[in-house]
Amino acid sequence: MKRAALVARVSTEAQSEHGRSIGTQFAEMRAYATLHDFAVISEIQDDISGTVPIRDRPGGAQLYELIDGRAIDVVIFHTVDRVTRDEDLIEINVIRRDVRNAGLELHYAADGGRSDLTTWGGVFDTLKAAGAAEERRKIGERTMRNKRAKAAAGQWVGTGHVAYGFRVEGVRRDVHLVIDSAEAAIVRRIFTLYLGDNERKPKTAQAVARLLTEEGITPPNRGKSGRGWYVQRVTSILRNPAYIGEFRNYGHTFTLPELAIIDADTFAQAKERVESRRNHYRTNRIRDYLL
Repeated sequence: MKRAALVARVSTEAQSEHGRSIGTQFAEMRAYATLHDFAVISEIQDDISGTVPIRDRPGGAQLYELIDGRAIDVVIFHTVDRVTRDEDLIEINVIRRDVRNAGLELHYAADGGRSDLTTWGGVFDTLKAAGAAEERRKIGERTMRNKRAKAAAGQWVGTGHVAYGFRVEGVRRDVHLVIDSAEAAIVRRIFTLYLGDNERKPKTAQAVARLLTEEGITPPNRGKSGRGWYVQRVTSILRNPAYIGEFRNYGHTFTLPELAIIDADTFAQAKERVESRRNHYRTNRIRDYLL
C-alpha cells in the first residue's frame, strides 16, 4: 500500500466561504486516497500565502521533510491551484520536479487525478495553473471595482483595520460595522479624561494610558502585545475621525452618523489639544547642547 501525504491550503477567508475550506479539501482528498488504496500517513495544513515559495511555507517545509526523507510515495493536493498562487508559475514546476526526482507520484484529488510528470504533463499542469491564476486576477479586479464603488457610495467596504470601539457583524454581502458598547464606553471615557470636565482637570495622554493600564482594561489590540495602554494608543484614538462617524476607504471620505461615538465639538477639542501639545514638545525639545 502506497503512503500518501495530503496537503490542503486556504490563503483567504473568501476561499473558505466558497467551499474550499481546509476541512472540505481534506475530506475530498481522504476519499480519493481511499478510492486508490493509499495509506494516509500525514495531513498537512498550509494556510500561509501561496506567493511564498513552497519550501519557505510551514506546511511546505513539512512536506519536503517527507519528500527528502522518502517517507511517502504519493503527494496529494486538492487541485493544481492549491499548490501555489505564484503568478509566474514557477512553484508548480518546482514541486513537480522535486516529486519526480524523489521517485514519487503527484495527484490532484479534484482536478484530474495523477499528474503526468513528463515534460508534456508539465505543460498541462502549467496551463491549468495559468488558468487559475488568470481567474484569480479577474476576481481580484472585480472585487476591487466593487469595493471602490461601495466606498464612493458612502458605504463601509468591509475590509481593513477596525478601530477600537467598533466590531464587524454579518458575512459577505451583509457585513457591516456596528458600535461595540463596551469599547465605546472606554473611548468616551478617554476623551473625558483627556479634556477634563466640571469635576476633574484634564489629564495628559500618558496619564490616561497609565490609568487604563492600572485598571486592567484591554487595549485596542486585545492585549496581544502584553504592553497594555501607552501614549500612542491613546492619541491615535483622540485623533481618529471614525469616532465622529467619518471614514475613509479607497480615496473616498464618507460619514456614517449612526456610528458616531463622540460629538464633533468634543473630537475637535481633543484633536486640537493633541496637536498643540505635540507642537509644544517639538519646539521645546531643541537644545544647543554639544551632545
